[in-house]
Amino acid sequence: MTHKNNRPRHNRKEEIQNIISDTEENVNRTTEFAKEHGAALSEDEMQQIEKKNEHRKETVQNLKRSLKREK
Repeated sequence: MTHKNNRPRHNRKEEIQNIISDTEENVNRTTEFAKEHGAALSEDEMQQIEKKNEHRKETVQNLKRSLKREK
């Protein structure tokens, strides 16, 4: 079966899974970076990192919902 934009559904699922993995990896990397270099970062920089990670986590949740719909 093909998706509405003519890509097979299994390819769409794989794309979503890859995006989820990449996004989760970005969250982990930036969290570790903040832990290692937090003393050298300004409060504003730390807040930006936290805000971006919250956005990434929301994105992962939305992508997981999308993935369930693709099945």
